[in-house]
Amino acid sequence: MEAEKKSLLGMTLGELKEVAKSLGMPAFTGGQMAKWLYGQHVKSIDEMTNISKANREKLSASYTVGCREAIDVQRSVDGTIKYLFPTDDGKFVETVYIPDDDRATLCVSSQVAAR
Repeated sequence: MEAEKKSLLGMTLGELKEVAKSLGMPAFTGGQMAKWLYGQHVKSIDEMTNISKANREKLSASYTVGCREAIDVQRSVDGTIKYLFPTDDGKFVETVYIPDDDRATLCVSSQVAAR
C-alpha cells in the first residue's frame, strides 16, 4: 500500500527548505516552491517550471500541492457564493463568500462534517 502524500501548502519557508534538502535538492529549491505555492498559486507540482523535471518527479513521489477544488459551488443573485470542499478523510468544509459594496466577507466553517 502506497503511503499518503504530504501537502506542501501550509508549510513555512523553513519547512519547504527542509523538504528540498531531505530529497537531495539545494535548499534554495524551498524558496522556489514557496514562490510557486504562495505567489503563483499553482495547483500541481508540474507547474513549478523553474525546478528541474527530475526534482519535480522526486517531489511528486512524496508530496502534493494540497489545493482542493470545490466539489459544489452555489451562486446567489446577490453575489454570495457558497463552496463545498472535501477533506482528506472524506468529510467536508463549507465556505461562503459574501460581497458587500467595496468589501467582502469570507466565512469558513470551523466544523468538519459528513455531507
